[in-house]
Amino acid sequence: MIKKSFSPERIVSRLQGKGMTFTDSQKASTFFRYNPYYRFREYFLDLIGDERTPEYGKMFTRSVDFKTVQNRYHFDNTIRHVILEPITIFELFLRTSIVEILGRNSPYEYTQENFYNRRKTQNIYNRGRNKTFWDVWNEKLNVAKEKSPVRGLYPNDVPIWAVIENMDFGALEITLKIMKHDDLRIIMDKLNYTGRNRFLNHIAYVRNLRNMCSHHDALWCKDIKTKYQRRGNFSAVIIPWDNTFQSHESQLYGLIMILFYCNQQIAFSEQFWCKRLVDLCKNSITQNDLHKGYGFPNNWQSCDPWCNM
Repeated sequence: MIKKSFSPERIVSRLQGKGMTFTDSQKASTFFRYNPYYRFREYFLDLIGDERTPEYGKMFTRSVDFKTVQNRYHFDNTIRHVILEPITIFELFLRTSIVEILGRNSPYEYTQENFYNRRKTQNIYNRGRNKTFWDVWNEKLNVAKEKSPVRGLYPNDVPIWAVIENMDFGALEITLKIMKHDDLRIIMDKLNYTGRNRFLNHIAYVRNLRNMCSHHDALWCKDIKTKYQRRGNFSAVIIPWDNTFQSHESQLYGLIMILFYCNQQIAFSEQFWCKRLVDLCKNSITQNDLHKGYGFPNNWQSCDPWCNM
């Protein structure tokens, strides 16, 4: 069946048919004139049951107020902006550390494969195209060089600091993966990480979250590891560096704890974003939705580090 697009008024009418209530239908129509319905619907999928009607499709399991879902929608938009601050701090730390390590002898030594872990560079990155990590990294390296404003100003090549500054986060992740163990250990030690795989997994999760925030993807009920929607329960895990940091690692709360921990190790400035996050979570969403949609523990306000804010 081919689905047709609907006018904002028709969208409101269909939602009413499904069982949603509206205090002001006109304001709701205006909302849908500037906000896509397909994005909005992600915030009420957990309220849809199996009962179906020929005209309206699947129905709400109970009466749902439009304002309730709209509040989830607005909260999600706001928390994305708050989360981008610790991501930026962490990303700048990674860029600075990589430049420091790869440029310690020469600003141009980074182009030589023997400067990296030979076993890692020859691992297959894309089996369909039979490309190694070294092939893909060089492709991303050339893109970064092309974007560099200092390209052509140096006689030998673009220096490492200019290249890393213009690499996307995915390219930084590959750089970390192909580093020699001792070089990667320097960065891990600064953050007090012990396991290489654990560290690189967390880098991948942060990359997913960064991309989701930058591209305005919904974070509600998402598994950040895979970026896909999940409706089931998430098993609680203990982040290994501190038993007080309990999280649902797949959902947003787990990533917030990882970012808090890493930012705490970097510690070049006070983490003002934490206070904004706490105020937002206390005042702008129900605690049930905070637990269901983002994996916050029910007692998160009494847990470290939030109980001190």
